Amino acid sequence: TNLKVLIRCATALQALGRPAEASKYWRRVLAEDAGNAKGEAGLRRCCEEEATQEAKKEAEAAKSQAGSRTELPRTGVSDDWNDRLYACREMTKYEQSLSADLSVIEALIMCRRYPDALTSLRGMPESTETLYLTAEAQWRSGDVSAALAILSSMADGGCGQVRKCAELQRYLEGIHALAEEGRAAAAEEVHALVVESCESIEKLIEPKACSGLYASVLKAKAGALMSRGGRGEAALAALDAGLEWEPEHEGLLSARARVKQQMGNYHGALSDLSLLQALNPATPGLFRRMQNLACAILETKDPSCRAASVKRRVGFDPFAVLEVPADADDLAIRRSYRRLAGQWHPDKWAQKTEEQQEAASVRFKEIKSAYECLTTPQD
Repeated sequence: TNLKVLIRCATALQALGRPAEASKYWRRVLAEDAGNAKGEAGLRRCCEEEATQEAKKEAEAAKSQAGSRTELPRTGVSDDWNDRLYACREMTKYEQSLSADLSVIEALIMCRRYPDALTSLRGMPESTETLYLTAEAQWRSGDVSAALAILSSMADGGCGQVRKCAELQRYLEGIHALAEEGRAAAAEEVHALVVESCESIEKLIEPKACSGLYASVLKAKAGALMSRGGRGEAALAALDAGLEWEPEHEGLLSARARVKQQMGNYHGALSDLSLLQALNPATPGLFRRMQNLACAILETKDPSCRAASVKRRVGFDPFAVLEVPADADDLAIRRSYRRLAGQWHPDKWAQKTEEQQEAASVRFKEIKSAYECLTTPQD
């Protein structure tokens, strides 16, 4: 009876395409019944199938090293990649092969599931194909520099003759050059050039193919628009466009909350920070920002709360300094500031005594500080 069970197990495993496991059972059959015809025939077939599988693995490894798989599209991305991902994953349930695993990773990248693709690649042996797919996942997620570093190392290691790798490297070098121009312009606070470089990158990419990079570009563009002043609506539109493709992008949510806050939309800003909290509760400074927004919402409803909150935050009463009530709007605050700043500007006291000049200078600094406290958004 035990012999029959072993034979059935071995036959079933062999039928499932698992010759290595089946051979263990055939050896147990022969250990109990030396010369068993079924055992000898089954073990022989298992050895042949194992040799075939090993040859197939070697051929797949050679193909992976040669980098001969079709390159991933950067434009005209089709809508059926989710279906392909499902089909590839179903295939891996019945066929354990390098080719099947690479097909799953390709589908993950094209479905814009870049972290999942990178996680899968980390557990695979290094080859031209795995390095190429790592570079693809990196740049599409927004890290062009990391992708270029991988492709450069491949070229130095003798893989530079793989056409798809060389073409991808040239494509990314163009994007990287524009990004560097934007960073240099941002460092020099030439915000118009930052916007221009971001828009140039937008023309080279399709969000459907690289939503992570698209989101990063729009975040930089929105930051430059806000720095130029009076561009809140344009910045908000850029961030909204990025979040359509990457709704859980923490950087975009944080940036949009800041833009909404500067535009006076405190409820909208708090909503974005609540989403960010659900995604990553450990975001630095998140609790303080939410607390400040809650205070701002309360201040808009009750002017006395606004006065008390501002006084507690800055250590003095800026409303009293500017001679305006606690419920004064931005226009009234600005008018009072201009009036008082003109009255106490040091240039108007240049002909007075030294003591009067010093008093006017102190008063002018108080007025300026009070105005900044009431007009600068608090993160």
